[in-house]
Amino acid sequence: MINAIYVLNITPTNELRDKVEEVLAVDNWLWFLAIENIFADDDSYFNKGADYGFYYEIESGRIHPVEHDGNEAFTAGDVLLSPVQGATAGNRPLLQRLLPIAELRQRYLAHMRMVLQERYNPAAMTAMIEQFQALSINAIMADTNKTYTMATYTNDLIALKTFVTNRYNFLTNHLELRPLAPAILAVNDPAARPTAAEIPFITAQIAANDTNGIDSVWLYYRGRSYGRFSVSQMFNDGAHGDGVAGDGLFGAATTNYPAGHEGALLCRSAIS
Repeated sequence: MINAIYVLNITPTNELRDKVEEVLAVDNWLWFLAIENIFADDDSYFNKGADYGFYYEIESGRIHPVEHDGNEAFTAGDVLLSPVQGATAGNRPLLQRLLPIAELRQRYLAHMRMVLQERYNPAAMTAMIEQFQALSINAIMADTNKTYTMATYTNDLIALKTFVTNRYNFLTNHLELRPLAPAILAVNDPAARPTAAEIPFITAQIAANDTNGIDSVWLYYRGRSYGRFSVSQMFNDGAHGDGVAGDGLFGAATTNYPAGHEGALLCRSAIS
């Protein structure tokens, strides 16, 4: 823990991107920070710097975040909370030091976009809220010890749905999140599982979204389920296992893909 704190706070900016991966599970921390922000959890790192735990992964020597005590999520006063809250604060070193790194900032925002697209949106969240309401309403009505009226309950239920809609609308229209990410249409393992002597290529079909072009495509991969990702740029030039140049299929060679096994890939759209 002391070493991780030292690395995060003392490492020169030009060395931090590489060295921080040795002590922190950076991608998991980005997920943790992004989801806390989306849910406007006042019991959080960005607000109190508290109410979370650590898991030290012996195999990789890195520290992971463990979320807990999210009972102050959906904070009404935080519906307009900036998606990069804390990035310029002097007392939140994870946000202050990680988000100014362009690559990590874009990955953090890409995680946000995925959550908003797949889970935290009015359609998905309203259905979930109504599912829990149907499961609990009879017990709530029968509870003689509740400290609120059913009218208050109904109003708060409406307020919760409204908060989700307003938070979703604010975030999806925020300057940081408004650019549309490239679309990852498919990610393909090597056509045949490689032998130890073969160079395996990972390919991905990538398409520009709306008027936003594609600056570059990067592959994050690892040959096991833990530890840091290796990084390779993917090319659409016909020379990286990617078919014909200019066809939208990008390819990259991997260097630690276990012979005869599938690797773990990080697939996420980001704006470069």
